[in-house]
Amino acid sequence: MSPYRRILLIMTQPESCPAALLRALALADASGAALHVLGVYEPTELRLHHELQQPPAATASFVHFNAELNALLDEQCAHRPHPSFETVQTLNPRDFLPAYIAKFAPDLVIKDCPASSMFGQIAQASLDYALLHACQGLFQFVPVNAPAMPAQVLIAVDVASPEPAQHVLNHRLIEAGQQLALQCNGHAHLLSAYDLPMAMLANAELAEPWAQ
Repeated sequence: MSPYRRILLIMTQPESCPAALLRALALADASGAALHVLGVYEPTELRLHHELQQPPAATASFVHFNAELNALLDEQCAHRPHPSFETVQTLNPRDFLPAYIAKFAPDLVIKDCPASSMFGQIAQASLDYALLHACQGLFQFVPVNAPAMPAQVLIAVDVASPEPAQHVLNHRLIEAGQQLALQCNGHAHLLSAYDLPMAMLANAELAEPWAQ
């Protein structure tokens, strides 16, 4: 039985090569899941309205965003069932999206990953950072050059920590990674890294049994 029944795709910008959309469509096809596409538009020209606590109004740029995303879906879904689709204009997606995801309750959330520096992606002000810290469940952040279906799935766990919560998290990560690899007909690989205690760096006889 597929672990995915409802997949939510979040798109913040229509791309000519929509890797996140292709990933969502491929996983929905493979798993038989229902796919819902949510386009999220944050207009820069409305920031002044936000500062003045004025309600946002629909803009020409939002209408253009909606038309572009709809055309992209029509193009990519020409020979497959069209997913459900909606677009929203919001001044604060960091507050809007966690509430939307909690209400929609998807089995998997897929989001486009804009090209930016690693610092930009993990910065506390970024939307991706806010989603990871405010939402429960499975996320896939798909960069622009990612394949539709990954052939290799790397599962990173921490087996050096004795905390029970980490043990539970390790098993959840392994299960999620194996399920993804199964849906993609790919291979799952397990990785764990650890910091060797300083006292063992100078004594290989102590280090080897500890590592084992």
